[in-house]
Amino acid sequence: MSTGKKILFITLRSDYGGGPFHVDVLINQLFNSFNLYCAAPADKPYGEKWKSKLGIEHFFELPHRSFSIIRFLQLLAIIRREKIKIIHAHGHGAGIYARLLKIFSPGNYLIYTFHGLHIRRYSRIGKWVYIIVERFFSRYTDLYINVSLGEKENCIRNRLFDEEKSIVLYNALDIPAAEFKKKDHIRQLLQLPVNKFIVISLVRFDYAKNCNGILDIAKKMISTKNLMFILIGEGEEKKQIEDRILNEAILNVVLTGYKGNTDEYLLASDICLSTSRWEGLPYSLIEAARAGLPIIASNVTGNNEVVVDGFNGYLFDLDDLEVAVNQIMHLYNSKSDMDNLGLNSKIQFEKNFLLENLILKIKEIYLNLP
Repeated sequence: MSTGKKILFITLRSDYGGGPFHVDVLINQLFNSFNLYCAAPADKPYGEKWKSKLGIEHFFELPHRSFSIIRFLQLLAIIRREKIKIIHAHGHGAGIYARLLKIFSPGNYLIYTFHGLHIRRYSRIGKWVYIIVERFFSRYTDLYINVSLGEKENCIRNRLFDEEKSIVLYNALDIPAAEFKKKDHIRQLLQLPVNKFIVISLVRFDYAKNCNGILDIAKKMISTKNLMFILIGEGEEKKQIEDRILNEAILNVVLTGYKGNTDEYLLASDICLSTSRWEGLPYSLIEAARAGLPIIASNVTGNNEVVVDGFNGYLFDLDDLEVAVNQIMHLYNSKSDMDNLGLNSKIQFEKNFLLENLILKIKEIYLNLP
């Protein structure tokens, strides 16, 4: 039953990606417990979904990854009129809106979730501007939620906030209904080759996810005829990736586009691969762990908290992709290690990434606020 307590979520992304997916999880799980509002773009797939679920009176449209003074002033008027006291911002752009709202409406309680400290994408000057802005706004932020220990350590290292203002809450997923279909049967349903060794990547085609790294690995392994790579996702670099596959004849790579049944594709695969340049805490690897897949991933923040090297997968440095090639070949040739790592992935998921634990902690935070 709803407490009547009003919560406003702010995000400047509602397209495909971990941040929007996280907001969607919260809205679905908390819908019956709180009086929810959302300020976000009305993009597919999540923006349209939130607008329909919450209703037009509880959904306020913001531009995709940009700041609008007019929209800000309208949103400020809404939180005053509706007497919304708790604001939960997700991502850097949303954090700008939220902290400005706090300045002009200081009675609000502001929670800010980073979803990755992505300052590596900026130039040297841009990085310092980002840091200065975040340090300034920290005085208007009541609680920071980091999605990984590594992300929190990076924030503290850059002196973005005082440690006592932050907690770490891992991204999390629910346990799906029991699945009794065999891998071969799932492959037949998905029209995938039954006899191939499948390396799967759930990606957003952008610089951070480093899809070219996957192609580099696949190209090195093209002589292994019984091995294929499947990339599921969309993004601004997809055309460039398609062109490279065609121009360099990297024929062991298949792009599927967006799929709503990624859990089935994971269950149909043998191992999961990530070559990300940076992460917050990737849902794609949490999904892979839930599916019981061994994971081979770049040794970056977030990845190295889902993957325990040698326990449920292997980590590699981005400047040495040959290590990833050797790790894939080792599992290709060792079913016993595959099985052990896969079993440990499920253990890792159940220990750290269960949705019920995340939701209990989020509810506790909201309910303890005035």
